[in-house]
Amino acid sequence: MDDETSLSRFIPANACKPMEGMWSWETVDGMHCIQFDCDVVTEGSINLENENHILKQRGIKDEQGNQLVFKTVNDYFMLKAKELGGWDSPLFQQEFRNAWDAATKKQAAFHQFDFGLHTKYYKTPQPGCPLEIFIDFGTHHPCAGFVQSDRYGVDGSNEVTFYNCHDVIRGEGMAFDTFFDILIDIANKEYHDCPVSYYPVQEGKIKSSQGFTSKEGGFDPITAMRLKDLYVINPVYSKIAPRVKLTNEMLNTYHKGRPILNFNPGCRDWIEMLEGGYRKEKITRFKQEVYTESYFKDGYHDHLADGFTGWINTKFGKYGNGERALKNHKGNVRQLI
Repeated sequence: MDDETSLSRFIPANACKPMEGMWSWETVDGMHCIQFDCDVVTEGSINLENENHILKQRGIKDEQGNQLVFKTVNDYFMLKAKELGGWDSPLFQQEFRNAWDAATKKQAAFHQFDFGLHTKYYKTPQPGCPLEIFIDFGTHHPCAGFVQSDRYGVDGSNEVTFYNCHDVIRGEGMAFDTFFDILIDIANKEYHDCPVSYYPVQEGKIKSSQGFTSKEGGFDPITAMRLKDLYVINPVYSKIAPRVKLTNEMLNTYHKGRPILNFNPGCRDWIEMLEGGYRKEKITRFKQEVYTESYFKDGYHDHLADGFTGWINTKFGKYGNGERALKNHKGNVRQLI
């Protein structure tokens, strides 16, 4: 059902149309009603001749190096979406798609997270399903996240994998061996017969900088993890912004209406991190309040966010100059431009 059809269900047949995207009618009890299709009004307000004049003044070129020209309203939206962080960016959604809840998401890094949707299909730990544990070696708040993959056959041949984010284990003030003994014990007791992979953050390659102590002195955590006979996946380096962008893309990836990523609604750490582990700052520039391009860390939930986005980047991110595909995902993947 398209938007026009859905909207028409609420508009009586005797309604008049004063302008495109607007309907007006009087109810049986004498109330006067006005209904807007905000997208139509927004699109109708764009003057491409004026916008092309502005483009020429700004000297904006297309991919071939020629002067960019808007031929359609969609061309205009494409550029604005790119400038404001993508089609699903709260800034773009509020400014051009009239999204009522966008204002509350402007500062949130993980703006695609929806508590009701991303916890609705959550499954408790399943015996035998692969378990992936990501680690952040924070100086004061080292933590680990437990994620289990859940693969289903689709249409008899294709497969799709969902990821259930279960638990968060923190290790404030713990020695390296103590923290990992706890993780191994939990994996053995609560995730029966599950093959386990460990995903350390990129800083795990650096010696003596991650807050753990050891009788032997300086060591890099990744080497120490392998000495414990753990199956360790080498981290893939990235900056915060690309990791956040990819994580939002994954949060917005579905198969038949079900999100690929699902979170334990009873784990406060997960929910609070997704709603505020990374955030943009509001600053004043030229006497106007604007949001920073970069993200700041809150000193607590950001450790989980570092580990989570590091896992996302290593598993689904970019390698070299090519982009690794989202394997086993047959749902709706909406690319951020």
